[in-house]
Amino acid sequence: AQRCRENIRLADIAARWSEDSFALLLPETNQEKGQLAAERIRRLLSGLPILTQAGLVNVTLSTGVVAFPEEQPIGAALLLDQAAGAV
Repeated sequence: AQRCRENIRLADIAARWSEDSFALLLPETNQEKGQLAAERIRRLLSGLPILTQAGLVNVTLSTGVVAFPEEQPIGAALLLDQAAGAV
């Protein structure tokens, strides 16, 4: 989570979604730019193991990216469900 927060814009929001899932809200970002951001963060996370009390831990990331449909707005729960299905 900390690495994500350090590598997103000030306007972006990183939040825990479930036990091992996080969501990023990227305002003013279309589908294509969202996919580029997700890939950038995936590379960042997978390239740097995290030091824990048990030793170094390698991190993997799978992403699902959806863009908020401005022509027919939907709720946050449905948007998160669509992102989970887009993996």
